[in-house]
Amino acid sequence: MSKNFFRHLIIVIIFLIVDYVLIWFWVKSMNPEPSGSIALLFLLPFTVILNLIIALILYIKKKKYVLYFIMNALISPFLMSYLFKQGISRSLDNTYQEWSFRIADTTFNITREKQDKYFSMTYSNTEGMSVGFLNGNYKSVKDGYLLTTDSNQYIIKNDFLFGFRKKGDSIKLTKTLF
Repeated sequence: MSKNFFRHLIIVIIFLIVDYVLIWFWVKSMNPEPSGSIALLFLLPFTVILNLIIALILYIKKKKYVLYFIMNALISPFLMSYLFKQGISRSLDNTYQEWSFRIADTTFNITREKQDKYFSMTYSNTEGMSVGFLNGNYKSVKDGYLLTTDSNQYIIKNDFLFGFRKKGDSIKLTKTLF
């Protein structure tokens, strides 16, 4: 391996680090939601075009950097896509918590909105369709949450739901995506 190769490799690594830091700070400040992922349709081509424009300008001024920006035009969209997806996951994790459980052929989901102290419960008998049937508020209690509606109270503690069908019953919950 030549000395020249290592110099080029170091420059490419520096480009990756700068890209990572800039994109990470931008995504963190943006705090994207899943509906914002459509923005990637515009942002990914924008990063390619921006790098190619810089490469074209440098072709006129300093030709030795052109190849780096062309390489960056190929790499940066993948990096942006990865960091954007991580930002969406972080946003969802900071906003929602969800559990599911199954009784016979019915899947139930409980979604807790972390900032609003609100929860909802849905059920589904078929794939792709769910029906909301229970909404209410929650408050944090020791090791769990007290869910209250107009007429019922439930407790989620250590990934178990208490009081769903009968006062003393417990149902094992599975944490889902969020």
